[in-house]
Amino acid sequence: MSDAVATFGRPGVVSGDHAMPAHRAATEIEGVLMTRDGLAAACERYLACFEALDVDGLLALAADDAVLRFPYATGLAPDELRGVAAIRDYLTESYTNFEQLTVSERNVVVDADAMVTVVRMIGRFALRTGGEYTNNYVHIATWNDAGELVELAEYFNPYNTARAFGALDALSR
Repeated sequence: MSDAVATFGRPGVVSGDHAMPAHRAATEIEGVLMTRDGLAAACERYLACFEALDVDGLLALAADDAVLRFPYATGLAPDELRGVAAIRDYLTESYTNFEQLTVSERNVVVDADAMVTVVRMIGRFALRTGGEYTNNYVHIATWNDAGELVELAEYFNPYNTARAFGALDALSR
């Protein structure tokens, strides 16, 4: 299946001039118009950083008080992280496991009225210890009018994760 993008919502401008938090200086997106196209572009920047395993790039898109949730973590990851510092610490540690990420079968839905993007994809990670880890993902992202990522919920199959990292016994029941 090829990558696809669907957009919904208002065509008008939602945002104006906004002060950029210091951690966003590297990937400045000030002035992004939060139209369907602007929100789709913000999501594409997010996905490019995700696939590049670029923690700084991801956090440059985030609000200072961003929330990262793992609803299906079942003890393999924290249920929730709050704030850029906590997210940075977690992603930096987590990404040390991976050599490379390849995303395929990506489907993106943009709802500009709700300021939400939904991405369904398959992630194939080359592990630093050798081998590969593949999982299906759904990322539901909520954005603010300034084009900042304010909440991301990452859904994945915890069994695939536990199997790849030898942690099947660690799955919460």
